[in-house]
Amino acid sequence: MSVAVLVAVLSTCPIESVTVANVGESTLRSAVPWPKEPTVPIQTHRTVERLTLTPEDRSWLASLPPIKLGVDPEWAPIAYLDANDRPSGIAADYLGHISASLGIRFAVVKTNSWAETLSRAQSGELDAAIPVNTPVARGGVLLYSVPFITLPDVVVTRPHVSPQGIVDLAGRRIAVSDPSELPATVRQQMPEAEIVMAASAHQAMSAVAEGRADAYVGNAAIVDFNIRNYFPGILKIASPADLDSRLSIAVNRRYERLIPLINRAIAAIPKREQQRIRSRWLWPRYSAGLPWKTFELVLLGTAIVLATITTAYVRLRREVRRRLAVERELADQLSFREALMESLPYPLVAKDSANRYIALNHAYETAFSVKRDELIGKTTLDASPLDPQWNRSIHAMSERVQDQQQPHHAEVNLMDRDQKQRSWLYWMHPFQLPSGKPGGLLVTLVDVTTIRDAERRARALDQRLRRVTAHLPAVVFELRRTPDGVLRFPYVGGNTRAMWDLDAQTMEDDALTALSRVHPDDRPLIKSAVRHSARTMQRVSIDFRCRSQGCERWIHTEATPQTEHDGTIFWSGVWSDVTHIKAQARELARAKEAAELAAASKARFLATMSHEIRTPMNGIIGMLELLRHESLSIRQQRMLHMIGESAMTLMQILDDVLDFSKIDAGQLEIVTEPTDLRALLDGVSAVAATLAHDKGLVVRNFVSHRLATELEIDGLRLRQILFNLMSNAIKFTESGEVGVRVEIIDYRNACQRVRFTVHDTGIGITPAQLQCLFAPFTQADTSISRRFGGTGLGLAICKRLVELMQGSIRIESTPRVGTHVIVEFDLNVHLVARSTPVAGKQASIDLSDIALAAALREVLMPLGVVVTGDTSRADIRFVDECRLFEIRDDGLVIGLTDEPIPTGYEISPDGTCRLSHNPLTCAAVEALCLHATAAPRFAGTDTRPPSVEYPSSGIRILVVDDHPINRLVIEAQLARLGYTAIAVSNGTDALHALDDSGIALVLSDCAMPDMDGYDLARRIRSREPRSRRIPILALTANALPDEAIRCAEAGMDGLLVKPTTLAVLREQLARWVPTAPCQIQTDAMRWLSPPVSPEERTHLPKLIRGFLAETAKDMAFLQAAIQSGNAVAAAEHIHRIAGASKLFGSDVLADAGERLSERLREDGVTGQEAALAAFFAQVEQLTARLSTLMAAQRE
Repeated sequence: MSVAVLVAVLSTCPIESVTVANVGESTLRSAVPWPKEPTVPIQTHRTVERLTLTPEDRSWLASLPPIKLGVDPEWAPIAYLDANDRPSGIAADYLGHISASLGIRFAVVKTNSWAETLSRAQSGELDAAIPVNTPVARGGVLLYSVPFITLPDVVVTRPHVSPQGIVDLAGRRIAVSDPSELPATVRQQMPEAEIVMAASAHQAMSAVAEGRADAYVGNAAIVDFNIRNYFPGILKIASPADLDSRLSIAVNRRYERLIPLINRAIAAIPKREQQRIRSRWLWPRYSAGLPWKTFELVLLGTAIVLATITTAYVRLRREVRRRLAVERELADQLSFREALMESLPYPLVAKDSANRYIALNHAYETAFSVKRDELIGKTTLDASPLDPQWNRSIHAMSERVQDQQQPHHAEVNLMDRDQKQRSWLYWMHPFQLPSGKPGGLLVTLVDVTTIRDAERRARALDQRLRRVTAHLPAVVFELRRTPDGVLRFPYVGGNTRAMWDLDAQTMEDDALTALSRVHPDDRPLIKSAVRHSARTMQRVSIDFRCRSQGCERWIHTEATPQTEHDGTIFWSGVWSDVTHIKAQARELARAKEAAELAAASKARFLATMSHEIRTPMNGIIGMLELLRHESLSIRQQRMLHMIGESAMTLMQILDDVLDFSKIDAGQLEIVTEPTDLRALLDGVSAVAATLAHDKGLVVRNFVSHRLATELEIDGLRLRQILFNLMSNAIKFTESGEVGVRVEIIDYRNACQRVRFTVHDTGIGITPAQLQCLFAPFTQADTSISRRFGGTGLGLAICKRLVELMQGSIRIESTPRVGTHVIVEFDLNVHLVARSTPVAGKQASIDLSDIALAAALREVLMPLGVVVTGDTSRADIRFVDECRLFEIRDDGLVIGLTDEPIPTGYEISPDGTCRLSHNPLTCAAVEALCLHATAAPRFAGTDTRPPSVEYPSSGIRILVVDDHPINRLVIEAQLARLGYTAIAVSNGTDALHALDDSGIALVLSDCAMPDMDGYDLARRIRSREPRSRRIPILALTANALPDEAIRCAEAGMDGLLVKPTTLAVLREQLARWVPTAPCQIQTDAMRWLSPPVSPEERTHLPKLIRGFLAETAKDMAFLQAAIQSGNAVAAAEHIHRIAGASKLFGSDVLADAGERLSERLREDGVTGQEAALAAFFAQVEQLTARLSTLMAAQRE
């Protein structure tokens, strides 16, 4: 039952007739229940009938907002605020009747004192105030109702003071809590009386008790309450005051229309109800004007009566206290049950035996958008928010439960407040009264809509997953292993029939059924993998075999483990049928094996072809090299040159095939090192220019000044790429020009994007021909091979090399106009720039060719030379060659010519300087600029040209070769180099020959019958004493990369690839045997053995001039570096001189220079004076002999 119902029942009990007076204020405050919220309408203890009002009055009252009401907070028992700040007392009961009669609402505004209440009411902050002592003269903002109660006022004094009336208070101090207690007419009866104001009646009576006032005039009910509870024996009621407190309700004038309605409501309260209210709060009935003598007689009679009823009263009082305790306990229980009911998140309903709603919680109101007042006391058929059909069904269900007195539950679908259907679990539980009769039933509803929706989604997802996985080539699964080791499959999805020949349900029911299909040899693998994964929590990835549909299948498993709180481990994974992949792998392995066999066969074929071709070529080229030293006629020399060209072309074809084979096999390594691209381009241009000039072509180069001095790249492969592209450009150009343009496309983060453009004015290429141009063994036109020759491997090799070097290559071409081959690399900068002796010099450029002037400016800027337009201030002037003899200037004047000069420049004895721009090389420009600094130059001495004969050194070298021509060639080459050759044709004879301890070195062919070179080397190493190790050099026609490894494993010390030139042979021999005594004397004659190619023999004088000029420049740099103490720069220039000296066979000078260069890098310049002086003397000796040789050639 609700609290309101319980209180209404208690209000009908006989205890209501018992008045409560002589109790404390706390007891008063807990005696009467009050709504939790301070907002009215205020409930009374009885049913109050509403007044009969006109429609206009009802409409007006309904439109009123809550009336802001002020209440005296401390005027018990007439009016006060209880512990919960709710109004209590006589005034509150009357106010409850008025609120119920008129249907208006009061909002109680808490104040600290009655004075504050009156002040706020008079200022208009409050709409009404209660209880107000009705003044005689009315006016102001407040209007007053008729009094709802009239009580007499009394005079309170201390016990020893006994005034007979108010007139006896003249000249006294009179305490009052309300000025209206003593109107002006009354004060006139107390002349010279001092009025003392107090905030409350209690404070006023305290003033009397403490002597601060002589008397207090106030309401008899208030006085009686305070004396009994706070001042017993201290104060007394001395006499009546002959005044009445007429208590009414004060209302602000803006609610003037409310006063007559309140008056009607007060008048409508039944006398019996008024008496009940008085009896509830007041102890005696107070009246005024009773004489004391009459009172004594009445008191005497009363004493007799009281004596007879004292016992009954005591018993009654005890019963009252007991029933109040029971009432409080019952109220606490009801409060707890209501709180418990409201705290439940589920809708909860209580019905009585007649199926009427007697209670429901907030969750029910929220779920079905209803108010509690709309349902209490009504049945489901009368006021349920549900659909009528459901109302009838639920009502019938409720009746059936009450009839059978058995719990019942069901799931029903009902509409919520948003008109959406929701699923509810409907629980009905009947209960009985203490008498055993049916009391009603409790209904609990649980919203399971979310659960049902989740179940539907789960079923839909499961069905969708099974439909999707049923036709996938894989099966998904979840494997669980309990802590005791039991395995099972909670879920298996996919086409299990095709993979396992089992349906998913069977596998879920019994995991061992699936395991039985696994090949017996693979079951331990699965168990081991599961145990390892459970121990390490690493994913499972294994392959195993199973039997399915009469055949063996390979299954690949991928599964990821996870752990649950109870120690259970489950794996989420997938099975994939990899039978076809395993078959492909077997086929791939067989194909790989076949491919490796094919590759090995190809390697053997290439080795065989290399050996078979290079062996006769060794004889041809060696004999040609020896013939060049003989006296031949012009016609014979020309024929010999043509034969040499053909031999070199054949060797180039062979090298191209081998290079492509290395790239294709991935055996070509890219070695990145700091490289001077300007020097590299000069070298490529010098060689290519010779071919171009033979065809009458002009070579034009352009190098951007932004190019760093050193960049990290494989210089050998870049040289091969550029030379190949230049050779192609020259080959396919009949007239016009070819050249290389070097530009910087981007420069950031110490990285330059360098673009090389090789251009020509040749035959060009059509778009259709461009499509297959980079394919190996392919040329743009079948006629090209006939017209120009070649294998078609050049561009393919270039493309592969560029890709290996992380670059790009493309071709832009227009038929009959020309071709541009563009190569780009991203290269790290190793050295941005270097200081030069010509830095700060000024140069002027006065050329008719604007493009040539721009190219020259780009070359000068990295040298630090400042280009100026003021010729009078220039240290160097560059002019056209035709103006060379017209200009007279103190500075150096350099004439530019398109005449090819092998060294790139020329300084005549009279000091005339010529610079060739066909091609324009950086080294030539730098050498002439250095010449402008007046650096020392070497002058040759007039000596006779050395003899062409090579006297024997006495050093014996054993030559082992089964090919007679090769033996003759090697013998002749060794003889020309001053060595004595002992030639044998097989390994056995070689071992006999080695019995002679005079053999200094062994040159052995690798491919020989009976005992090959490898076996020979192993035999020699096994029999020689440890104290003497004879050098063994291999002679082989196999140019494949693994040949050097094979030779080293056999115990050989070096490798010479056929055909072998005198220069290469001399260099290798110098590493292992002492230099021939006559070598220093004959160094200047080594030019007779061409160091590069046969065609360079006709250009040897130009090469000597270039060597002399470059050496003079390097010597100037070297001297400057030594003076400044720059050991690193000095070592670099010595290295350049030593390397260049090898071109003319001066190995002694080269070796001395390399050793000196290493010492300078390690120890610095200090202490190297003697070694430097010896090196300078050797350089002067070589340059003097070359100068003498040049003079002899001119003669």
